[in-house]
Amino acid sequence: MSPSRSPIAWVAALQSLGLALLLWALAGGQLSLLLALLPAALLVWLPVLPVLLVRPAAAESTCAVDAMQISQLSRELSQTTTQNALSAAEVAYAVKQLGERLRSQLQAADSIVGSAQNMIATEEQTSLLSQQTAGAALQVRQSSDEGLAVVQQTIARMHQLSQRASASQVLIETLSKRSEDIQRVTQVIQSIASQTNLLALNAATEEVGQMVADIQQQTAAVVAQIQQLAGELHISVGAVEQAGGGLEQIAELAQGVAAQIGEIAQGAHNNRDQLGSLFGAVEQMRGDLAQSDAHTRRLGAAAERLEGQAEQISERLAAVALDDYHQRVLDLAREGAQAIAAQFEADIERGRIRLEDLLDRDYQAIANTWPQQYRSRFDDYTDKTLPALQEPLLSRHEGLVFAIACTPDGYVPTHNLAFSAKPTGDREHDMAHSRSKRLFNDRTGARCGSHQQALLLQTYTRDTGELMHDLSVPIMVKGRHWGGLRLGYKPEPVADTTSRSVRMPARR
Repeated sequence: MSPSRSPIAWVAALQSLGLALLLWALAGGQLSLLLALLPAALLVWLPVLPVLLVRPAAAESTCAVDAMQISQLSRELSQTTTQNALSAAEVAYAVKQLGERLRSQLQAADSIVGSAQNMIATEEQTSLLSQQTAGAALQVRQSSDEGLAVVQQTIARMHQLSQRASASQVLIETLSKRSEDIQRVTQVIQSIASQTNLLALNAATEEVGQMVADIQQQTAAVVAQIQQLAGELHISVGAVEQAGGGLEQIAELAQGVAAQIGEIAQGAHNNRDQLGSLFGAVEQMRGDLAQSDAHTRRLGAAAERLEGQAEQISERLAAVALDDYHQRVLDLAREGAQAIAAQFEADIERGRIRLEDLLDRDYQAIANTWPQQYRSRFDDYTDKTLPALQEPLLSRHEGLVFAIACTPDGYVPTHNLAFSAKPTGDREHDMAHSRSKRLFNDRTGARCGSHQQALLLQTYTRDTGELMHDLSVPIMVKGRHWGGLRLGYKPEPVADTTSRSVRMPARR
């Protein structure tokens, strides 16, 4: 018999015994009917009394078991939510990287399309110029052929002139010989006239001799000119023949150039067709990339929604219990935020800082700093106050990387000591080690100090590809929202999630 049934059996036996005794007493006249009614009623209700007595205890036990089960379920849901948040962060990071590559490829495709368009236009222009050049070469060839024909005619005529000049030279030379014969006859006549003293004949003979001498002189000059002209004609004929040969070469070259230009024009036409095909393919690729980019953006938006849902679930689960790893960070965040708020309020009361100075949002850029750093009316105060409150938190959880207070704008006046080195001018060094007085207004950083929820648990991927959790709680000063305390920590190692001990939520 089960333990839950044994009390009921005992009560039933007692009831039977009691009723038997009552009947025996009534039968023997030892008990009146009126006095027997009360014990009889008690005996009738006796089976119900154990149930009434046992049920509150059982209900209390059941509630305790349910509370433990709900707490355990909440922790398991917190672990699952954490894994989902980590997966969503990885997806978001991968989508971001993919989107950047797609946009880079889309820009490259746009550049290729632009270059292809320019190349097509250039090839069309080249084809047109080639056609024009081929026409010009054809005209050159025709002109060369016509010039060659004229040169050949000129050579023929010059040959004729050379032949005529040679004939004239022979004729004049013959005339010159006859003039010499006449001169000799004249000399004989003059000799006879001088011997016979014929003065008139002598004078006439002298005059004739003089005329013959003049004729000989002029004939000699003409012969010399004809010889020079014949020589020049010979030279000119050679030059013209050489020019004719050059024109023949020009005609042949023009024909070759026309053939080559025709090949160039055909090649340009083929290139234009191929570029047109390439242009179409690149246009198709660009369209595909644009669609992929749109799908990637939608996927990124979906990943952000998953992250937001994980954040909302974590906020609601925190009202019951987070898993041990996150719960301890949440407890530290609340403790740290309360300590910072209490310190701020105490220092306001002491006059160390004014509330309006703590709420200053007019940040002043510090010259010659990159990444840009800013001054405020309260950063000198926080440099003296916050390290004593922020630094001890780091050693109280194995996964913590930073614990920093920030304003709703994402301004961190005083970072942890490990990240508060003075700027050196080396951008890479300052980016990693000089992080105080900076505005962290990215999606994660901007939300840490601006929300007023019980907590905000964000999971994101750093530029290095490293996954991080970022848990933040608000800091309220004199009833005013000053900002938040954000704790950044690494995800729990996978091996630890299976061996983690169950831990009840801390009292808050």
